[in-house]
Amino acid sequence: MHHYEGNPELKEGYASIANETLDAIARTTLSDYESRCIHFLWRKTYGWKASPGHSKKTDAIAYSQWVDGTAIEKRSIRRTLTKLVNRKIITKQPIQLLGKNQVTVWGFQKHYKEWIGYEPKKEGADKPAVSYEEGVTGAKEGAVQPPEEGANQPPTITTKTNNTITIPCQDFANKLKNFILTNNPKAKVPADLTKWSIEFKRMIEIDKRSNEDIEKVINFSQKDPFWRTNILSASKLREKFDQLYMKAKTGGQYGTGSNSHKEHYSTALPDVYTKPEDVLGKGHGGDETAE
Repeated sequence: MHHYEGNPELKEGYASIANETLDAIARTTLSDYESRCIHFLWRKTYGWKASPGHSKKTDAIAYSQWVDGTAIEKRSIRRTLTKLVNRKIITKQPIQLLGKNQVTVWGFQKHYKEWIGYEPKKEGADKPAVSYEEGVTGAKEGAVQPPEEGANQPPTITTKTNNTITIPCQDFANKLKNFILTNNPKAKVPADLTKWSIEFKRMIEIDKRSNEDIEKVINFSQKDPFWRTNILSASKLREKFDQLYMKAKTGGQYGTGSNSHKEHYSTALPDVYTKPEDVLGKGHGGDETAE
């Protein structure tokens, strides 16, 4: 374990990350927790040197290490990592090692055009797709507002009507988009989820839907064989909300209390690991076993 003195030096170690990756991350909407988890994953992979000039692409990282490395509580770590896997930014793969307990191997998914939340640069655009503006009143459409001082939340997005899109609304939009793409990778979904986020905002503020009910209805709509072929946008979800809610509540194939529709998202690793050192790296410590 390194004991840093607060005066970083390259000779003490560094992470080799392509500029293209850094540019892509800068154009991707991330929460505070998501950013911290990505940086810690980089530290444990690209920043771990097995030999000069060679780093790891994946690592078996225990949840206790995530907690220690990011200063985020375990429950939030699990939730944040699940979101990043769902957004196709990181990969997760359970591996059973001979003579050892099962470990979870994590990796960074560098193909950023597959990320959910990435904003591609527009050809000939003079201004970025998203920019920071001071204050909420009179903010430009698509402007991202910085959080209040001391707040541990990512910025919110405003529209030209000054409607503030809160983080839960963005999460709902991302969740629905991810479900749709999971069911049909070729589905036509928008790259910019602002309109979808506004629809979820209307569900909460105008329709008086609770966050819990919205979560249940999204899950049901995308797990039910009939509804998942019909609910392909946030506006359609809002239109059919009452029908979906009652169907789920009265025992649809995927009822709200069932454990049968737990989400399973993982991205297979390209290589098959046969030896512990293939996963953990030579000379790696024994604290990597996933909890």
